[in-house]
Amino acid sequence: MTDTVIVGGGIAGMSAAVSLASAGKRIVLLESRPHLGGRAWSYRDRESGDHLDNGQHIMLGCYSATFRFLRILDVVPEGVVKLRVTVTGQEDVSPPHPLWAVFRGGGQSRFNKKRAARHRSRTPNEGRTDIPLLSCMERMTIPMRRAGGNTAVLRAGTLPVPFNTAQMVMGYGFLPVIDRWKVLRLAFRLARMGRRIMPDLDTIPAAAWLRAVGQSDNAVRTLWNPICLATMNADVEDASAYLFALVLREIFLHNRQAQAVYLPAVGLSDIFARPAADYLTRHGAVIRLGRKVQSVSLHEDHVEVRCSDGSCQRARYMIIALPPWSLKPLLDASGLRFLWADDLPLFRPSSILSIHLWSHDRITDMPMTGLLSTRLQWVFDKGRSVEGMWRIACTISAYVEKGKEAENEVGQWVFSDLQRVYPTFDPTSVFRVRVHRERHATVLHQPGLEAKRPGTGSGHRRFLLAGDWTATNLPGTIESAVISGFRAAETVLGSLLGEGNENVVGGDADGEVSHE
Repeated sequence: MTDTVIVGGGIAGMSAAVSLASAGKRIVLLESRPHLGGRAWSYRDRESGDHLDNGQHIMLGCYSATFRFLRILDVVPEGVVKLRVTVTGQEDVSPPHPLWAVFRGGGQSRFNKKRAARHRSRTPNEGRTDIPLLSCMERMTIPMRRAGGNTAVLRAGTLPVPFNTAQMVMGYGFLPVIDRWKVLRLAFRLARMGRRIMPDLDTIPAAAWLRAVGQSDNAVRTLWNPICLATMNADVEDASAYLFALVLREIFLHNRQAQAVYLPAVGLSDIFARPAADYLTRHGAVIRLGRKVQSVSLHEDHVEVRCSDGSCQRARYMIIALPPWSLKPLLDASGLRFLWADDLPLFRPSSILSIHLWSHDRITDMPMTGLLSTRLQWVFDKGRSVEGMWRIACTISAYVEKGKEAENEVGQWVFSDLQRVYPTFDPTSVFRVRVHRERHATVLHQPGLEAKRPGTGSGHRRFLLAGDWTATNLPGTIESAVISGFRAAETVLGSLLGEGNENVVGGDADGEVSHE
């Protein structure tokens, strides 16, 4: 019998496993897929040889638990993240690094100065880049931000909180001056707003709340909706106002580094899944891939997990790190009833559509670009492919599929959107298109759902929950998943410490990774 069995090898399950393994506990990690990573993984495209993510992920400077996790795995030593600054006509030739900082103010603190000195960029714009937001709207009510296109930029501020937010907002050309002041008033309102009254906002959509506090329709469309889509995978008209308010407070009012945006420079599996598997193997954990759990049974002094191959794993504690739509069938098959489980059907998935394009011509040299008034929402420059051509990734959050669109049909309207935003884009230069649909990317955090999110405890002391959908006060993000995994592991460690280790006998072979 082992200390803990963890069901689910996504970010939450891996972070719980790593936390327990680092404390010297014996664990078994069960994953139904042939790989770890859950909804954050990458695969090798057979035709091009490039490693493609199942969906573009971003990480923010406020992801403290995520960077702690990556430091444990030695993916980002000491939390250092390489700066990516793109200059037109000049490629970044810096050594590869797993994460790029694409949006961060320079000179923010002594720590940042020390970090920048160790990893100095080769361009004049050290420590500072822009996220351009492009619009294909035929008519704008404000001046163009720069010549040559209908473009405005969100520029990272360099002043202390909250004045860095003021810097960013006051330079955003898609908002008239009066809207910019209203945005600043909202920031100060959030700073004064106590958490004890904020849960009342969960009864209304974020858009309704924003308009109620003086935000114009233009501000909602050109500023708040792109932020909501990027951080919550939900349209601002559908998202919980409470959760969105928490997100805004965390990003804009936490500290000067919270606004930073980091992009993976390598495949997601090389950032999370493979380093976690290596770490767990070195620390004696057992990883069982391709093991679908059919049922669980709970006892006073242990738990049992039965898999589809007929195997049975006994442990003193169990952490279930499954999404709600996978957890409900498992509970039903196990004959387990919990009050919180009755609410699981309310947790609906929200999808993300990713489109990868290979082109002979470079479409954009900006690492991350937001698009307004198009179906496409974000364009990411992925640099040169293995073949030496240019590659970009386009994403649509909260994607609603319109029937069964073939890959070539998706490509046609993607080309149309890109032409509207990039007038010089030539569709004939694109020679390959790959479409990836992540239909269960995150939970759709609608109004009223926050009160339904369960905590780590399930109602049985040996059965714990983890996952980005649990009560973390964050939307379904990598950070939420890591926090939930760490919390579940801390609970197990506390319980094991209270019980002592006299009941631990036997166990599986150390450092094993097996496939069905």
